[in-house]
Amino acid sequence: NKKKTMDTNKNEKPEAEAETASTAAMAMKAKNLLFERRVLFLCTCLVGASCLIWCIAVNTNGWFTVAAPDQQVGIFINETQRYFLHSKSGLFRICRTAKRNATARAIQMCRSHEMFPSDEKLRTDPSLDLIIINYTRTEMFFSITSLLLMLMGFLFSIYTFRNPRYMFKRLAAGIHFLSCSSVMVVIEVV
Repeated sequence: NKKKTMDTNKNEKPEAEAETASTAAMAMKAKNLLFERRVLFLCTCLVGASCLIWCIAVNTNGWFTVAAPDQQVGIFINETQRYFLHSKSGLFRICRTAKRNATARAIQMCRSHEMFPSDEKLRTDPSLDLIIINYTRTEMFFSITSLLLMLMGFLFSIYTFRNPRYMFKRLAAGIHFLSCSSVMVVIEVV
C-alpha cells in the first residue's frame, strides 16, 4: 500500500510539471495572438486613413502647378492671344488664370480634362497635347486602381478580425503590396 502511494506521487509530479508547461505555452500563444491582433488593428487603421487621404488627394486640383515668372504681366500665348499667369491641374480638371491684355483683370477658367478627344479636336485645339493626355489617362487609371486596391486590402484586413486565418492575412498583405506599387506608379508618372 505504501509502495502504491509512492508510485502515485511520482506520477503526479511529471503530470503537474507538464500541465504547468502547457499552461505557460498557452499563455505565451495567447500573448502572441494579442500582440498580432494589436499590430493588425494599427495597420488596418493606417490603411483606412490612407484610403481617405488618397481619395481626397485624387479629387484635388493641386497635382501640379505652372506659374509665369512675373505674375503681374504673365506670358503672352500666341495661340490664345492671352497673357498666361498660372494654372493648377488635377486628375479631372484644370484651372487656368489668364488676362486678355496686360491691363485687363485676370480671369480664371476651369474645365474638365478631355480624356478621349477626336482626331479633329486634337488638330484644331492648341491646348490639347496627346502626350499629356496619355500621361493624364495613366495617372487616372492607376490612381483609381490603387484606391480600389486600398479598399480591398482594408476590407480583407477587417475580415481577418472575424476569421483569423493566415491565408486571409497573406491575401491582405499581398493586396497592400499591390496598392503600394500602383501608388508608386502614379507618383512616378506625375
